[in-house]
Amino acid sequence: MRGLRRRRAQHKLGYLALHDWLPKSDKKSILEMAAKEIEELQKYKQELKWQNRDGDGLGCKEIGTAVEKAEIKLKVDYPASGVHSMLEVLRCLKNTGSTATAIQSSFSDHEFDAVLEIETKIRAQDVEKAVQRTLFEAERKFRYQL
Repeated sequence: MRGLRRRRAQHKLGYLALHDWLPKSDKKSILEMAAKEIEELQKYKQELKWQNRDGDGLGCKEIGTAVEKAEIKLKVDYPASGVHSMLEVLRCLKNTGSTATAIQSSFSDHEFDAVLEIETKIRAQDVEKAVQRTLFEAERKFRYQL
């Protein structure tokens, strides 16, 4: 008798947990929707495995050839170390898998100014945010070292 009550309580807790994720319905429809969701996730998982195993799959091929070109402008007033900042930016580009096709920069005691033309396989806005964040962190790091 205790086992039956415990099993029913566990089922009830399971349904309540599923109930939070799915629309409010009866137990049968909750189970059907959960099973459908699991099947969709398994299909998606199989598709990702197929793409990883076979690098020439359509999904990988499209992603690999889609190169986005962008221009990133950098400007820092009174830089702590313009050369070190530029090196950190180039490391950031390397980490994001982007390549710089052209770099135009000017260094002075009052200003560090650079324009980077890049090619990237990810969104250019994401690369630009990462570069700006890296530049800010590099400047902050070099200022505290001095």
